[in-house]
Amino acid sequence: SIQAGIKKYNQEKDAYFLFLVADQPYIKASTIQRLIDETLLQKANQAVEYSQYLEKIIELDSLTGLYNRIAIENKIDTFLMNHDKGYAFMVIDVDNFKKLNDTYGHLYGDMILIEIANLLKDLFQEKAYIGRAGGDEFIIFFHQYLSFQDTAHEAYRIIKGCEDLSSKHNNNISCSIGISFSSIESTFSKLYAAADSALYQSKNAGKAQFTFKKGV
Repeated sequence: SIQAGIKKYNQEKDAYFLFLVADQPYIKASTIQRLIDETLLQKANQAVEYSQYLEKIIELDSLTGLYNRIAIENKIDTFLMNHDKGYAFMVIDVDNFKKLNDTYGHLYGDMILIEIANLLKDLFQEKAYIGRAGGDEFIIFFHQYLSFQDTAHEAYRIIKGCEDLSSKHNNNISCSIGISFSSIESTFSKLYAAADSALYQSKNAGKAQFTFKKGV
């Protein structure tokens, strides 16, 4: 049998040597070349997989596993450059989250954020980009077209899901939502500003509800 491998021999530089371990005195040159090619290909594939892993880690929020603010902004801006108007953008805020943290502690608050993130993934992972903007604020951008009525239905599902979490934990968890729709000239920043304005209308109207902002 013949085994091949690669080891690093200089820790300060990317310098490696390829070694062969064989239980026979003579090895055909073609066999050696094949082992070299297979070993180098394996290492190249491992390097690509590791690079993809690092890219994914950089994009994700460490607590929830959703896209972080930078990643979701880039994804939405890229999408908007290549698609027409009419796509729904939501900003979701957990109502009274500071009070929740102060009452039950930050670990409890983190658990709630994770459960809300999981709720959003369960509901929308196949048809939306989902991110955590920071703190207790989440972003959803639907990359599948939804009508006004369908968007309202999806917003209601979020509010209902938060109500179910409140019943599960016997606390006052609820979510308020602001919604905007893309136009031909929309960017992430414009959609976010409009949805954020609508979000505070929802807050001022009593929370646990959603508001639309048109004409972005």
